[in-house]
Amino acid sequence: MGSKRIGQVCRLKPEHYAVYKEMHANVWPEILNLLTKVNIRNYSIYYCNKTHLLFFTMEYIGDDFDNDMAIMSKDPKFKECLIHIYTHCKVIPVKVNMSREGTTPSKRLGAIIKLRPEQYDKYKELHAAVWPEVQDRLTKSNVRNFTIYYDKTTGFMFHHMEYIGADFDADMAAIGDDPITRKWWKECEPCQEPLQWTGPPPSEGGSGGEGGAWWKPMEELFHDGHSAVKFL
Repeated sequence: MGSKRIGQVCRLKPEHYAVYKEMHANVWPEILNLLTKVNIRNYSIYYCNKTHLLFFTMEYIGDDFDNDMAIMSKDPKFKECLIHIYTHCKVIPVKVNMSREGTTPSKRLGAIIKLRPEQYDKYKELHAAVWPEVQDRLTKSNVRNFTIYYDKTTGFMFHHMEYIGADFDADMAAIGDDPITRKWWKECEPCQEPLQWTGPPPSEGGSGGEGGAWWKPMEELFHDGHSAVKFL
């Protein structure tokens, strides 16, 4: 069964973080059932406490996206839910991206970084032809469904990935120690602007100093309970 991935970004009012998190720790069962009914799977929400941005990612497995979204938008419980949500955040739409298939349990991770606006074309060109060795290393390190989204309004990129291995630290170390991956990072780093980093970049062995992260990890606030549609 095929799927298409969709991303959206919002800015959360920081004073409403606690209530928003509490809401999504107890999502109404009617909303979860509705998401399933309209063919949405693997719906996740991530939050960055430095930028106060929320990122939503989901996979759609149906045949009539517009009709399914219309069904959802007309649902009275969904409308009631939106009233709660829009009280706490300002929505900035992003775009639909690509496709993948199937189902496997996984650990989900999201992270955020700024894209230098003058490097947008170069970064997009690089990722239209990612080196095969880099993709192969991700696969060997049990990374699946790795996706990057960009929002021109805020200048932020969000990446989402799912990990299906048994030793996350060892697999991530294998990526960091791979010489081809480091060369790839060196190509990408001039395009990126980390939120918190000191010292040499990752391609040169830098760790970013205390609290540093080239791609800043985000907190997952919600997941719909469905695994990704497929991992190849």
